[in-house]
Amino acid sequence: LTTGDLDYYLGCRDTAESFEYKVNGGKLTDFGDDYAISQMYLTLNALSPDADYKLAGTIANADYNMDLGKVDYHWCDALFMSGMVYTELTKLTGDPVYSDTEYKSYKEWYEKLYSPDNDLWYRDLGYVGKTTPSGKPIFWSRGNAWVFAYLARQLSYLKDRDSDMYQRYIADYKKLAVSLKPLQRPDGTWN
Repeated sequence: LTTGDLDYYLGCRDTAESFEYKVNGGKLTDFGDDYAISQMYLTLNALSPDADYKLAGTIANADYNMDLGKVDYHWCDALFMSGMVYTELTKLTGDPVYSDTEYKSYKEWYEKLYSPDNDLWYRDLGYVGKTTPSGKPIFWSRGNAWVFAYLARQLSYLKDRDSDMYQRYIADYKKLAVSLKPLQRPDGTWN
């Protein structure tokens, strides 16, 4: 939506309106795939504010997850799918419960899915400790790219650069960058 491409904007707006700005058809969920559309709703609301309509489903779903006391990241790319939504909601509402709960969940899933030996993320719990026939650990290149993008976006959203949250995200971002660089091929792709 920042491209200036009117057709893209209209496509996003029409999609959001066809879903009536609902998340998961209005059924509350902690599933990242279903929650990712909230990023589009937040962006559309920023361009043309009407939070009571455009964000009612996003906020209701976020509040559902806040009532659970966590954000479930069952696989590493779910960080990108739904993590920034909570940081944006804190910016929008002024209520730190969204970003604080998301950050607590990030640290929890970091302990579960991050390999300190390789400075890479496992796809999900089913891959932790799994190896190739040659004994190398199995990591998901696309998932690590999504985590890298998540960290970059979180850093761009957070204004307090002295906060523990910002410092943790920047440290994790730098570690992941160092790990990804040698895996990148000359054409920019990697796996």
